[in-house]
Amino acid sequence: MSFPDLKDRPLKDTICLFDVDETLTKARQSVKPEVLDLLLRLRQKCAIGYVGGSDLLKQQEQLGTPSIPVTTLFDFCFPENGLTAFRLGQPLTSTSFIQHLGQEKYQKLAKFCLRYISELEGLPVMTGTFIEFRNGMINVSPVGRNASKAQRDEFNAWDDKNNCRAKFVETLQKEFADLGLTFSIGGQISFDVFPTGWDKTYCLRHVENEKNVSGIEYKNIHFFGDKWFEGGNDHEIYEDPRTIGHAVRDPEHTMELVKELFQLPRQMAQLSDLPIEVLEIILQHLYISFIYTHDRSFFAVMEALPEGQAIGERLFYDTPDTSQWTVKERQWRPLDLEFAKRRHRYWASVWGMNWGLQEYTRVKRRSYERGRLWWQDGRR
Repeated sequence: MSFPDLKDRPLKDTICLFDVDETLTKARQSVKPEVLDLLLRLRQKCAIGYVGGSDLLKQQEQLGTPSIPVTTLFDFCFPENGLTAFRLGQPLTSTSFIQHLGQEKYQKLAKFCLRYISELEGLPVMTGTFIEFRNGMINVSPVGRNASKAQRDEFNAWDDKNNCRAKFVETLQKEFADLGLTFSIGGQISFDVFPTGWDKTYCLRHVENEKNVSGIEYKNIHFFGDKWFEGGNDHEIYEDPRTIGHAVRDPEHTMELVKELFQLPRQMAQLSDLPIEVLEIILQHLYISFIYTHDRSFFAVMEALPEGQAIGERLFYDTPDTSQWTVKERQWRPLDLEFAKRRHRYWASVWGMNWGLQEYTRVKRRSYERGRLWWQDGRR
């Protein structure tokens, strides 16, 4: 999909920067289609970017798709707080934590962290990857970054009561006071360690440098993040005088703030109104259980979700009686739009876990979203 040049956007002196976990997505989960749709519409008005502590690979998993690089969905991508950076899909100069600190000091820090974790008592669970080395920082996790979603939730609840990460950080601050490091708690299970000044404000040097690249000076830099409080990994950029900080609770709250600030429609655009490129991006973020075909008179009978919810021939009239239904085809994977177009002559229908039924047609005429159905041509 094409977007206006940065200098041609209605709010060309404005950029919106977003944290990732609990701002655009739930922690370590994939972005929801409605959030992505909102970002695509916001990008028509102003520049957008994300800034997160994780590396590009993890942010690709959360925000991109197997066929769509995350670097094409944002004007600016700032993995690792901007120590690795991309502008309009092209990489910018990166900075290395190891080169800055040196191997001897790094090994002393890493060994201390591992020893501290090994002596922790009462952890509800331990997995693996307790120290993750990134280009511009290290990420330390007492429970291990291999933890499942359930294990993350369990540790997070335990940490809220026991302040494990906060105590860990306090110990490191005393032990390594001479190294000039910042320790920043973020997400559910870990904290980041990086040279002072290499927090999320680091990405602002790339934003400010845009005036030397395209002549655009971003006078309004909006930042949205959930860990805005002191000790959180959004605190420094949230409080920075160069930014307009917005404290959010979750992705839904982020959406509400963006809609209000930039006067975007509260209801998602009808699929029939979307360019095919946008439609493809959105559909590839829907995890589906079935694709089924339609001819003029028959809806293939199917079970829609593992929990037993279903859709079928009475879909457009009332809630169907599923007691007599049988499964015709079963699959569970991200929708591949080309697969759907090749396999089915007329159209494919998909059921999203969190979004409802969406239909794709060759003429983009039909959409069903949040219980509402639109027929552009009056035909089923």
